[in-house]
Amino acid sequence: MIKRILLVIGIVIGTNILFATMFGIHYYAQLKYQARQVAKAAQAERLVKIGVILPLTGNGAEAGIAAQKALNLTLKELEQKNLKYDYQLIYEDNQASPRLTVSATNKLIQKDKVFAILSIWNHLSVVAANIADKNNTLSLSCAYGKDPAARKYNFNTIANTDDMTSLMAQELSKRDIKSIALFSNNTDGHTLINESLQKELKKYDIEVVFNAFFHLDEKDYRMPIIEASQKNPDIYFLSGLPPSSVIFMKQIKEILGDNVKVTSIDAFSAINNDQRAIAEGLWYVDSNITGNDTFRQKMQSQAGLEIQSCTGNTVANLQILIQAIESSAPYGKKRTPNNESVTDWINRNVLDFNTASGPATASEDGLIQITPEVKIIKNGKPTVIKEP
Repeated sequence: MIKRILLVIGIVIGTNILFATMFGIHYYAQLKYQARQVAKAAQAERLVKIGVILPLTGNGAEAGIAAQKALNLTLKELEQKNLKYDYQLIYEDNQASPRLTVSATNKLIQKDKVFAILSIWNHLSVVAANIADKNNTLSLSCAYGKDPAARKYNFNTIANTDDMTSLMAQELSKRDIKSIALFSNNTDGHTLINESLQKELKKYDIEVVFNAFFHLDEKDYRMPIIEASQKNPDIYFLSGLPPSSVIFMKQIKEILGDNVKVTSIDAFSAINNDQRAIAEGLWYVDSNITGNDTFRQKMQSQAGLEIQSCTGNTVANLQILIQAIESSAPYGKKRTPNNESVTDWINRNVLDFNTASGPATASEDGLIQITPEVKIIKNGKPTVIKEP
């Protein structure tokens, strides 16, 4: 009888221990799960998503891929510092198409919930900037002109168009140029340069004897080059991007000889290193849109990266944006800053700010301005022409 009683007592005690153990394991699992969820939520609050819209295929892919590689390298470098937040770059390919830019921008804002958007080139950046601003999302672009920076949450890192064309006209006058033939890409940014340059040329009585526009994917310039040559211009001006700019340079030299005088705004800097000999010895105005000499050498030595149009300015936008986020006090109870505080920080603090394209200064109209320089292609490298 006593044995039975002891057996029952043992079973009851064992059962209670088993239930207690199971409950403890379950309770511990619950606590662990809750801790993971809290950590996950905290991490999500610290994560800042940045959308990047670039032409990664099709026309302009060289520029888009170069910018993508440079952004990835720059973010890795910045992450070595003690940052408050985690950053994720989310890329969308617009194939240099305004239509695809619309869908890419909407996707980044509505689905990915990005904090800001980076983009390049006027005819694409204007589209992204308009949609971003309507959704209270920051937009930082690299594009000629003021339109991409026209609204409250829009910024555009570029040398002022009138500053570039004024410098070009001054340099032409110094070199006693009396007449010029203009060849320009027909995209919005290059059209703005063309229009601004014509106004500046009038101040110095420099005659435009020929003015032609071409598509981004143009491959044959021979007939317009021959037509322009019949006007006997003192110099030819090129406003365009690779590969069309390289094709133009090859064809004009084939027709008019290696000593033909050609100048440009930015076109020569954007040519790949292994092709830049086509512009050897030619002077031009450089907005540093591809990046300053230090940045170019760094990207080349560390990653073998060929710098293209907007590589430097797009990296500059990332540098400015992350510094603004890191420096902005959290808004309300949120752990990440909001667009108001970041916008205010950029407007107040970007003054001779060190970037991949050189010192940058924010103006009231949303432009983050880089100072243009007169350069020459010397031994295959863009080199500043220093005043004597």
